Amino acid sequence: MSQGIWDVKTRMQKALRNIAKDTEKKGGGNVLVVSHGMAIITMLSDMTEQKVPGHLENSSVTKIIYKDGRFNVQSIGDTTYLEQ
Repeated sequence: MSQGIWDVKTRMQKALRNIAKDTEKKGGGNVLVVSHGMAIITMLSDMTEQKVPGHLENSSVTKIIYKDGRFNVQSIGDTTYLEQ
């Protein structure tokens, strides 16, 4: 993994962890985090056993649950809501 990709992954995971901990301190709840697809893919690279695609569709949703100090990736690149 190149240094640039490693830096993106590290920054994204750190930011997500900080957001989750801050939200937890405030009583929890849902948070919407918006980012570029490649940054999301890079961040997910070691957060899940799921197959991480090489591309995310525009407006896709990746759902990550934070509980007990751990992240659990629920879905990656979901666009089913667009089909309604």
